[in-house]
Amino acid sequence: MKNKIFLLIFPLLLSGCYDKTEMEERAFIINIGIDSFDQNSVYLNESLGGERFALSLDSAPLSHSGADKIADEETGVFCGTTFAEAIKAYDDLRSKSVFLGYAKAIVIAENVLKDPDLLSEAMDYIKSDGKINQKVILLAAKGKAYDIIKSIDDTESIYDLYISNFYRAKSAGNTSKTDLKTFLESISFAGNAVIPVIASDEGRVFLSGSAVLGDYKLSGYLSEDEEMGRLLLSGKADSKKINCGLNTLEVTKSSSRLSFKAEEGELILNADIKINGKVYGIVDKSDKNQIEETEKMFEEIIKDKIINTIEVTKNVLKTDGQNLMKLLYSENYNIYKSIADKRTAYENIKLNVSVSVNIK
Repeated sequence: MKNKIFLLIFPLLLSGCYDKTEMEERAFIINIGIDSFDQNSVYLNESLGGERFALSLDSAPLSHSGADKIADEETGVFCGTTFAEAIKAYDDLRSKSVFLGYAKAIVIAENVLKDPDLLSEAMDYIKSDGKINQKVILLAAKGKAYDIIKSIDDTESIYDLYISNFYRAKSAGNTSKTDLKTFLESISFAGNAVIPVIASDEGRVFLSGSAVLGDYKLSGYLSEDEEMGRLLLSGKADSKKINCGLNTLEVTKSSSRLSFKAEEGELILNADIKINGKVYGIVDKSDKNQIEETEKMFEEIIKDKIINTIEVTKNVLKTDGQNLMKLLYSENYNIYKSIADKRTAYENIKLNVSVSVNIK
């Protein structure tokens, strides 16, 4: 805990002063958990009726004695009719001014993701706070966001949620980070976006799969395997591992070239996927024929993963989580304009996938 606070305040110590407000009077929030109000839960401020939000604010307070005598506070959970009121409740009860400029992660609960009004209001507030870094990572919780924030706090593993470290760690799994900037750009088109799912088990915090949003609300989830298909399709599978029996392909570089065409009234997506990687297992790397056979084997596996993910998003989630329609809009507006029913266009899209694997 001491390390995480030092990393947070070090730049401020160098500056000598801070925005005319003494550092001891500020609450530097590291993590934000966003839940909907639950009348059966206990909050630090009094419920007056009509509350909609419950915010878990994980702060790194400072003592007057300096960094060596930093005192920790438990994560505070505050409720409010609006997002802004829940923030203000923290200010009032803790006698400190909330500062969100050093937030590293925003965890959004399932009940908020299912409510487009709550999600929209929360994002509007976050966008309007000019101090929040656009690179703060967004994570989805299948249960309560508070449980995730508290679990992180209890294990003192918050350092893993710093962007530069968390997605290098093994706990990142088959996911690709979604920061605030990426999320806002993605959801601005038809309300579609993808957010990695964070979970905890026996004190261990890890990522597993992703939450898919459509029309600004939760459509469902992708499993780790389905998320891998999404990453392969988008060319974001670098450092990921693909298993086949006793062999494992570690991707060193992935690329994806996507193009569209309209043919006989059908929208067709052509995906050209190229993968460079290293293989571990029972493969004789000196045997050229065996290497070629292994490459073909992984080409089929990758193709199947991509097709399966597209089918799940089309037929089960019925959501263009990959935002392919946004890509079509920017890459070939004439085809996009010619689509009669744009809301069902993704569900009817045809897919041609070409995969090339090069093992080195």
